[in-house]
Amino acid sequence: MSCNSNTGKHNEEDYLCIQCGNRKVTLTSWTNKNPSRRFLSCTDCDEFGGWVDPPMCRRAVQIIPELLRRVKTLELELAKSKARERRMKFYIAATWVVVAVLVMWKKT
Repeated sequence: MSCNSNTGKHNEEDYLCIQCGNRKVTLTSWTNKNPSRRFLSCTDCDEFGGWVDPPMCRRAVQIIPELLRRVKTLELELAKSKARERRMKFYIAATWVVVAVLVMWKKT
């Protein structure tokens, strides 16, 4: 792949798949070795078309996967909290219904 390292721009032929001739798309790697690094790939024949972004420094490669794990953990905790909140709202509404029925029953 011919890429101008100063501008990061690729030639138009860099975006065409050598095997099938289709246009490559930009995808993002989420592996521990190349976290959030973009690359070109053909969606039809899975040909790797080269990296769009330069390599990350060693420290970023160490930090980003841990941050992604923390975000995922927090998202799971948030989903559990929202489910718990919905249950509590249901229980409160059910309690009010029961109280209202008991008050109405006692009046009769």
